[in-house]
Amino acid sequence: KLKIAVQLMGWKGLMNVGVETFADRNLGQKQTDSREAYLYLLQTMREVDLSYLGPSRAVVTEQDIADGHRFALHVMKIGMEFYLEQHPANPYMRRFVTATQK
Repeated sequence: KLKIAVQLMGWKGLMNVGVETFADRNLGQKQTDSREAYLYLLQTMREVDLSYLGPSRAVVTEQDIADGHRFALHVMKIGMEFYLEQHPANPYMRRFVTATQK
């Protein structure tokens, strides 16, 4: 297995994997900007659930809550498609309104 790994990644690549694995085991997960942003997104989604999908907004039945989660996920999907995935060097067009989503 070691011989195959060295052939695929070289000694330096294999050492990087070893160093990162050692660091993960002993120091915990690496803190990155993307991880921080992802955790902030999860926190925001929790706040949406607690703030907007409750009795104060007349969201009380299981179906109301499910519909609220569906709506929140649709909004997040649109945000990701139109902001996160847009790149001037690689543009593409997406339909905003479809037969199943209006």
